Amino acid sequence: MPDPNDSISALTLWVRTTPHVHAAWLDPTTHPATLVALIEPRSLNFAEHLPHHFLNHPIHYIEQEPFAILHCGQNFPAPHARTACHDEPVPGGVQIQPQGANWVGTLGCACSYHNAAGNKRWGILSNWHVLKMDVTTPNCPIHQPLATFPAIAHNDRHREVSPDQPNTFDAALADAKIDGLHTVGPDLYEIGPLAPTPSPPQVGLAVSKSGRTSAVTEGRIDACGVTVQVSYGSFTATFTDQCIIAGTAGAFSAPGDSGSLVVTTAGRHPVALLFAGNDTLTVASPLAPIVEAFALDFSFPQPPEVFAP
Repeated sequence: MPDPNDSISALTLWVRTTPHVHAAWLDPTTHPATLVALIEPRSLNFAEHLPHHFLNHPIHYIEQEPFAILHCGQNFPAPHARTACHDEPVPGGVQIQPQGANWVGTLGCACSYHNAAGNKRWGILSNWHVLKMDVTTPNCPIHQPLATFPAIAHNDRHREVSPDQPNTFDAALADAKIDGLHTVGPDLYEIGPLAPTPSPPQVGLAVSKSGRTSAVTEGRIDACGVTVQVSYGSFTATFTDQCIIAGTAGAFSAPGDSGSLVVTTAGRHPVALLFAGNDTLTVASPLAPIVEAFALDFSFPQPPEVFAP
């Protein structure tokens, strides 16, 4: 159980135990800082039963649909260019599917990382629930766009999402060097090449993403440091220090966009990894913990750089 003496752990515990609440964060622009809490629709009918303060912070409640992961079935509508088979090197932002899975998601981007043996590899960054959840095959082949096409990568590293302990991200990596060739490249489809340097998320930052279902969308980061509960179907997981993104012209994401990389609109710097949402808002994980966990690098390998065979 989180330590209630730690403010982040206390917020995590509060979100997990307060009825109707599924996300919350402190808004530092008010004095004192206001706790913004997202609650299920129609929950304000029970406002008299909801707390008014959290650690001396006043609480502002907003009705909002709960969040769920954003993969989908392979027949869920999407632009043909996103579900077609792309020539190698395959760009980020298009459909991928683990062999034997009944769902599809988005190839977030290409990156280098360190495998379990400490060797540097070139691969795909996407979500755990896109590449790995419910997949039992070791080193499962990852196909683009569907399992009827040759594999472009094989599952390699991940961190399993826990329903019992707070999580910081939903991410996994697939090794995308096959027969000595880099099968994925540094571009995001219809956006362009990634800048190699990540940018930290901040409130108000203009961001974009390239995804399987809703293609290229633009938005802004509405909140950082969010504690949020996300439905995975068979369980609910709690995440800390997440970003909430709102689209500037409709929704920022849709089912099937799970795994999309969020980048700065100006300069295309990697910012966060998209994994959940509802009809109006999107949840994405800041990249810093993912970069640290897997030694990520977004620079495209150039000779004479040599990766382990």
